Amino acid sequence: MRRIAWLLLLTAGACGSEDLEMGPPKASVFQTLAFEREQDDGVSVGMNLDGFVSPSNDGRTCNKEDFVGPDGTTGVDNELARLLPLIDLVGENAVEGLLQIAVDEGRLLIVLDIATAEDGSATIDVFKGADVPLLGTDGRILPGQTLALSDEAPLGQASGMIEGDVLVTAPFSLRFPVLVFTELYEVSVQDAVLRLELDDEGHVKKGLLAGGLPVEELVAVLEKAANFGQDFAELFSDAVREAGDLARDENGNCQRMSASISFDAAPTFTFR
Repeated sequence: MRRIAWLLLLTAGACGSEDLEMGPPKASVFQTLAFEREQDDGVSVGMNLDGFVSPSNDGRTCNKEDFVGPDGTTGVDNELARLLPLIDLVGENAVEGLLQIAVDEGRLLIVLDIATAEDGSATIDVFKGADVPLLGTDGRILPGQTLALSDEAPLGQASGMIEGDVLVTAPFSLRFPVLVFTELYEVSVQDAVLRLELDDEGHVKKGLLAGGLPVEELVAVLEKAANFGQDFAELFSDAVREAGDLARDENGNCQRMSASISFDAAPTFTFR
């Protein structure tokens, strides 16, 4: 039903607007990346990815209870938030610090290209950067610099609608880098959604990325991580599989784990 609703919304926005042209794309680069955690008991930032408001006995989500957003929104899917304390324990609370270092060094350089039309419709391309960014006095990627993009195909392409200064995309497929301590691996995020806050010029100020991380791909990543012992891989493989709450199959197993990542962004220029 969620996909149908998005299709109707985007179709309605396109009706009668065949002559509208997209303006030149405006690029923004991620300056920060952070996992959205459980703020209070049962409270977390995120999105309703499956269209359900699930209690702990909901078989559709493998008995995973949804969160409530800080603003009271129900049905928030962010099962990774419940797994983060275990990750912190093993990683000595260094996970997000390492994530930020990867961003600052350009190893995890993500650029959004956004083109908009007069009716508020928008297209979004998600690119991987291939550059070492300059940092400002605050230690974050300096706005307004020119960054090289990877020659690879976009990590994802989405469409959406702008209301006020907020752009929300329809669900789309996204390849996204996952950091296992110091190593980066790509996983395929299905039904990813972006919620972006734009400035007056149409660049991204901040945003939220939510989607379902494929459980078996995450397990495979853990098994590839050569720096960790077998006990580590076995511990997290079981924990990841048990954290699945999306895409329940015919055997009753949830194939994806919901996650929410927040970020700040700044205007940039790009070239290939």
